[in-house]
Amino acid sequence: MGHQSLSGPEWLPGELDALFAREPEELEPTVPDPEDPWPLDLDDEDLGGWFESDPDLDLESGLDSGLESGLDSGLESGLDSGLVGDEAPGSVPERFAAAIGRLSAVLDDVASLAADPGLGLAGGDLLIGWVRELERCRNRLQVPDQVLLNLMEAAGCRIDGPLGLFASPQAFLAALVGVPVGQAKARVQAAGLFAATVGTDGQRVPARFPMLAEAIGSGEISADRVWLLTKALVEWEKLLPVTGNNVTVESLAEAEELLARQARVFGGRQLMQVIDRVAGWLCPDGMVDDRPAQDAVRELEVRPIERGMHKGTYRLEGRLTAEAGAKVLAVLDPLSKPLPVTDESGHVIEQDCRDRGQRMHDALEEVMDRSLRAGELPAHGGTPATLILIAEEDEFVAAAAADPESGDAGRPGSGVTETGDILSMDVVVGLADEAEIVRTVFDRRTGDVLDLGRTRRLASYAQTLALAARDGGCTFPGCSKSPKWCQRHHIVDWAKGGKTDLANLALLCGFHHQRFARHGWSAEYEAGRVWWRPPKIIDPEQKPILNIRHRAGLLLT
Repeated sequence: MGHQSLSGPEWLPGELDALFAREPEELEPTVPDPEDPWPLDLDDEDLGGWFESDPDLDLESGLDSGLESGLDSGLESGLDSGLVGDEAPGSVPERFAAAIGRLSAVLDDVASLAADPGLGLAGGDLLIGWVRELERCRNRLQVPDQVLLNLMEAAGCRIDGPLGLFASPQAFLAALVGVPVGQAKARVQAAGLFAATVGTDGQRVPARFPMLAEAIGSGEISADRVWLLTKALVEWEKLLPVTGNNVTVESLAEAEELLARQARVFGGRQLMQVIDRVAGWLCPDGMVDDRPAQDAVRELEVRPIERGMHKGTYRLEGRLTAEAGAKVLAVLDPLSKPLPVTDESGHVIEQDCRDRGQRMHDALEEVMDRSLRAGELPAHGGTPATLILIAEEDEFVAAAAADPESGDAGRPGSGVTETGDILSMDVVVGLADEAEIVRTVFDRRTGDVLDLGRTRRLASYAQTLALAARDGGCTFPGCSKSPKWCQRHHIVDWAKGGKTDLANLALLCGFHHQRFARHGWSAEYEAGRVWWRPPKIIDPEQKPILNIRHRAGLLLT
């Protein structure tokens, strides 16, 4: 397949040709819609089917809060615990620390002056200039942020390093500065693309996309645009080993040059149009009959929505290969047909008012129900695949006994899944209709498991269920692994006389179970909870830390 130029007029037909031909000063600035807090959350048809936006990823505000949190809480302890170490005065780490201190002082001055009513005396021209300059400064802060993330990945986050108990750099960043994992992942990915690194020989390695890195360093590309570019470039790089398309090192460099120019001018929908057009040039025939390309970009993610009006629901998104997609449709299509209500003679008395999307959702749920009822799913962490719900016993008993036809707005109370997602009591009762109920009695004051209601063997199934109810998942600080992915850990080692009872057991995922001891962490059980003491390199005072994933009550499986 021949290599076409991206720069010629034939590459930008129609409205994009006219759009890009305009002078930058003639363009309408990209201004967020006040009615749309996340203007990038578009329907697929708005994006030509290529780009899936993520409304839960508020990257720009995450960058602001992350930098402030990092400056306030992470930097000082980081310097004290060895980032500067024994370096001589005037070393690069010490000069960087001094520069951060000056930056923090300048920000204090700016914040103080911004709060002064006298600032209102400034004219409109000054205000506009300040807003632009502050935006440029905010954008430029992405550069040191990306460099530090790369350094953390190379040093503090490696398996044998002091922070190696975090499974990934994004997990460490999320725990360090308190941003959502999605934001942390986007920042780590951007750092890998646009920041220079240090090689194993100690020499500087240029950024993988230096032209875009230069534009980011100049402050001309905002964080939300960097996120769009990151998603696109990560996707395209996956296709480098795949033949039958235009994706080569040279074509990516040419695409980068175009994006570096356009990202300085366009944002939001316009930048996504540019990205979509570049994607069409790189893969003009798509991925039809190209299994290696499909395998390279396949992905699926299910995650809870944790804020906004859709909080409490889940987002399912991804990209399937042709084969997997055909299987999904073969299963869901027959189950998603409209189901009108008919009388004995077959006449429709009530139409099925669900739209296709709702019917597909219900079909998927039916498939999941059938799989769970079949009992043939693989085991995880020593227990069969099980849906675990935890609720207060009195609330559950009252709700189960209530008349659903009474007209009440809803049963009081709620339940929680093993991953910490809250469900209404109506949903809990519905799921329990076909469930095996294992009653676990808790002390409401301490949270201790007092009685399992059966004789138990060592590391029994009942004990594991009780641990799932008590711990809620991996007990290691910051870990979100659910009980199905966990192992039972003896707090006092079995070889040293530790007993296999609930007061000496804790759930740990395989990753942390294998590594916590070599990194100097230790666990202890107190007041019905498992606490972890960090090594002195993390916290000189070694204050115990709790991973809060607890909810006492009735265990439904």
